[in-house]
Amino acid sequence: MLSRAFQAYAAALTAMAAIGLAAHGAQAADMPFGSAAPPLVQQPVDLGTGWYLRGDIGYVNERAIALNADLSASSRRRSLYDLTFGFGYKFNNWLRADVTYDWRNASRVNTTGTAPCVDALGATVACSVMANTSLKQHVVLANGYIDLGNWSGIAPYVGAGVGVSTLRLGGVNAYTLPGGGAPPAIFDYAHVLTKRYYNVAYALMAGVAYDISPNAKVDLGYRYLNVGSYGALSPTTGKVTKKELDSHEVRLGVRYMIDGNGL
Repeated sequence: MLSRAFQAYAAALTAMAAIGLAAHGAQAADMPFGSAAPPLVQQPVDLGTGWYLRGDIGYVNERAIALNADLSASSRRRSLYDLTFGFGYKFNNWLRADVTYDWRNASRVNTTGTAPCVDALGATVACSVMANTSLKQHVVLANGYIDLGNWSGIAPYVGAGVGVSTLRLGGVNAYTLPGGGAPPAIFDYAHVLTKRYYNVAYALMAGVAYDISPNAKVDLGYRYLNVGSYGALSPTTGKVTKKELDSHEVRLGVRYMIDGNGL
C-alpha cells in the first residue's frame, strides 16, 4: 500500500519537473541568442529645489580705526559702503541658510586728536596728533535665518551668522608739541602697528523681504557685524591693547531662486 502511494507521489514530482523544464526551454527559445539582461535605469539625483543667489549693498556706520592706543579723537565712527555676494538654500517656509562674502574697498582714514608725548625736558605733555591709518578687510559668514511668515508678499525675518575676517591695518602718526615742533625721538611716535589679523566674525540680522516675482524677493534689513579685534600701540609705554572693530548697517538686496519654484 505504502509502496504504491510512494510510486504515485514520485511520478507526480517527475511530471511537474518535466513541465517546468519545458516552460523554461520555451522562454529561452524566445530570447535572441547571446542577449543580456536589460540594463538598469539610473534615476537622476534630486539635489533639492531650494537653492538661491543673493546680492546686497549696505550703508555702513563703522567704529573709527585707532592704531594709536593713546589717541583721543573727536570722531569715533565713520561711514562707508559694503557689497555682499552669496548663495543659500531654503529648507522650508521657515528656515533658510546661506554663505556670504563681504567686500569693502581699501580705505585710508585721517584722524586728528591729542595724545601724551614727552618733551625735550622729559616731561609728559599733551601733543596734537595727525593719524593716517589704512585698512583692508574681507569677511566670509555662514548665516541662518528664521522667516516669520508671509503676509501678502511681505515676509519678516531674523538671523545670525558666524565666520572669519581678515584685517590688514597700517598707520603713521605725526606729533606736534604744544609750543610747536616735534617731540624728541625717545619713542617711536611716527609709526604704529602694521599687521594682518585673522579673527572670528559674527553678525546679527533682522529685516523684511517683499515678493517682486514668483522666484525673487527684494530684501531690506539691518545687520550688526563684529569682525574681531586688532592691536593698538601706545608710543609712550610701548604696550599694545586690543580694540574691536564693528559696524551697524542698513542693507538693500535681492534674493533669486535658481530653479524658479518660488521663495
